[in-house]
Amino acid sequence: MSKKIIYLLGIVLTIIIGTFLYSTYCCNAKKDVSALETENLPPNYNEINANKNLCFNFNDFKFKCFGSFKFNKDGFNALLPVSDSIDIGINALKQYMDKNPDIELQIKGYGMKSEQNSSPSNNLGLARANDVMNYFISKGVDPARIKTSGELCDFLFIDNKIVSGSINFKIAVSDNFAKLKADYNANPITVLFKYNKYETSLSSENLEKLTNLVEALKKYNNSELIIIGHTDKTGSNAKNMILGTNRANYLKATLVKHGYPAERINTISKGEEEPVTDNNTEQGRSQNRRAVINIK
Repeated sequence: MSKKIIYLLGIVLTIIIGTFLYSTYCCNAKKDVSALETENLPPNYNEINANKNLCFNFNDFKFKCFGSFKFNKDGFNALLPVSDSIDIGINALKQYMDKNPDIELQIKGYGMKSEQNSSPSNNLGLARANDVMNYFISKGVDPARIKTSGELCDFLFIDNKIVSGSINFKIAVSDNFAKLKADYNANPITVLFKYNKYETSLSSENLEKLTNLVEALKKYNNSELIIIGHTDKTGSNAKNMILGTNRANYLKATLVKHGYPAERINTISKGEEEPVTDNNTEQGRSQNRRAVINIK
């Protein structure tokens, strides 16, 4: 057998053996990855995967950063420095929170159950969340408007002992503000007016409620108010719309005198459109001649 034939047979044999090995090991490896991706994923896989990039998404505020906070395996201190994109995102969030005092930032940290916890906290996830919170505070975010929580899970992305995807961010309406708003709006300040008048004196009860409202909302950088003016059905609708506006503006001026920022007060008129009771009696009409202060 010539050397040429032996050489060709060697090439053919190499191809056959290579094909067999690829089919046996590479395809099985792909099958294993596919199984991981479709069958054996941990329950929190999608959330953890999404956390690999820091994202803020709330109403009209959307910001996606390049990367997120990372930790050493078993560690609870975020690896610094972070990317410039993250710092830009935090600054944008701070500005948005300053303009929207009724919202808060919720930071949830994760730790794997198999990780060693050397933090002061009993929960490695919470320790990581608290460390990230401190970073946000160092960038000027109000600590009173950040809440942290932690959870242990079975799966996190770990590459060369670096953990990623272990921090989740959520912007939400503050529980404290939501309760204040709900409690107040269930029984808002309502001021009654005499027929065809848009000025009046506040009762001692309403004056106390107004003072308390102004003080309470200072904690939220004076959140926005909306004052709605109403009338009875006497007179034309066009004149009643103007009268309702004047009543709302009168209360706005009263609030401003008590220290509330004028730019955070909106006034509208409903005129005779939304009576609270029957307009056929004087008693009913007297209840409909009103202006109501609500938290927006």
